[in-house]
Amino acid sequence: QMRLVLRDTATARLGSATQVIEVPDLRQGRLALSGILLAADASKSAAAVDRAEGVIEEEDSNKTAAVRIFESGETIAWAYQILNARAGKDRKPQLMAQVRLFHEGREVYEGKATAMESGEQGDAKRMIASDQMHLKQLPPGYYVLQIAVMDMLAKEEHRMAVQAIDFDARRPNGK
Repeated sequence: QMRLVLRDTATARLGSATQVIEVPDLRQGRLALSGILLAADASKSAAAVDRAEGVIEEEDSNKTAAVRIFESGETIAWAYQILNARAGKDRKPQLMAQVRLFHEGREVYEGKATAMESGEQGDAKRMIASDQMHLKQLPPGYYVLQIAVMDMLAKEEHRMAVQAIDFDARRPNGK
C-alpha cells in the first residue's frame, strides 16, 4: 500500500491519497500486466497543438494520469506493459486483448477479443501496449476500465492476466 500526503506551501492546504499496488512475482515466468497509465488523448484536441510540451493548463489538470476526470465526447488513451508473454517458434507472441468498461459496477461495454500485433518489439518478455477509446455520450459517474490479455501459447491455467483502472466522467464544462 502506498500513501502520499502533500501540502501546498502557498495556501497550507493538505491533500492525501492511498493506493494498493499489486506487484506480480515475475520470477515464475507467468503472464502479467503492469499498471495502466490512463489520460486524455491530447493528440485529438486542436488546442493541444498550441501548448508547450509538458505544460498542463489548470483547465486540463483533471485529465491527467493522476486525477483521471474526463468529459463525455473526449478520447482517452492508455498504455501498459505485458510481461512474460510466451514466444512461438517464429519468436513472436500470440496475444489477444479485450477491453471492458464498467459504470458504477455494471458492465456497459465489452470489446471483442482481438489479436495484438507485436510490431517492432523484439522481446516478448517485456512488451508495451496501448489503445484508446472515444467516450461518446458517456453518462457522468464512476467508471472502471478493465484490460484482459490472453497468451495463446501459455498453459491454460496461466493464460490470462487482467488489470483495471478507475476514472470519473462528467458532462462537458464540468456539469
